[in-house]
Amino acid sequence: MNEKDYRDKIEKVYQALFRIALGILRNEQDAADCLQEAVFKGWIKRKQLKNPESFRTWMTRITITEARNLQRKLIRQRKTPPAPAPRISTGVRSALFSIPEKYRIVLILFYMEGYSTREIAQMLQIPEGRLRERMRAGREKIRRLMEDGEN
Repeated sequence: MNEKDYRDKIEKVYQALFRIALGILRNEQDAADCLQEAVFKGWIKRKQLKNPESFRTWMTRITITEARNLQRKLIRQRKTPPAPAPRISTGVRSALFSIPEKYRIVLILFYMEGYSTREIAQMLQIPEGRLRERMRAGREKIRRLMEDGEN
């Protein structure tokens, strides 16, 4: 894959990758830093991509890995990510950012990015049944937050 092809493919998936990084890191600047690193690593490792049709999934996996690496680095530096959104949510987005990452990331990948449960399970390297349970639990947590916000 040459530089122009890579750049074109990145432009098509950039916003989706940014939302994924933001879902993990909860900070736009950290998400932008993460994405810059992910795009760089994707470029370096582009020859390892065996199936060009899997580019989006492949870059999503790299982005998730980089976001988690950055998250660990921030914690080690005692610069923890910002606190979750206040409990009085103004909508689903606030509720989504209030739930733990393991639930939030699967919901973002499924509902916002349109990945299938099989694709998400492969990306996160978890059984599909566990993924569906996380999705169910995440939806339930959001439902409870939304109900509490109405009261």
